[in-house]
Amino acid sequence: MALLADGAIQRLGSRQEAALAELKRVLKPGGRLYAIASDDDTKAFDGEWQNGMKGSIFDQAGFELVAAKQGECGLTVGYWRKKGVKKKQAKKKKATSFGVDPKELNALLDGDD
Repeated sequence: MALLADGAIQRLGSRQEAALAELKRVLKPGGRLYAIASDDDTKAFDGEWQNGMKGSIFDQAGFELVAAKQGECGLTVGYWRKKGVKKKQAKKKKATSFGVDPKELNALLDGDD
């Protein structure tokens, strides 16, 4: 798993392409790339959540958007996987809540709306 926090892509500047290529290289098949994004981040991604981030920097780097959900606070959480990698059927594990509703956490991680 890799995580790009709010503002990370913007801070990478001209190194975005190289950073995403490295993330793709090190993620194992079925690994996930998560992003927590504000509206400014979404502009830097050069794509739209509604169309699956087609044409975005993630799409160009070889990632496909699996799921995304916008929160009430204005941030969007999304996750990608490498293009062409089929979803692995893993055993369901009970989520540890850490103060978060486990059903909400599982729904987000499983890509349900």
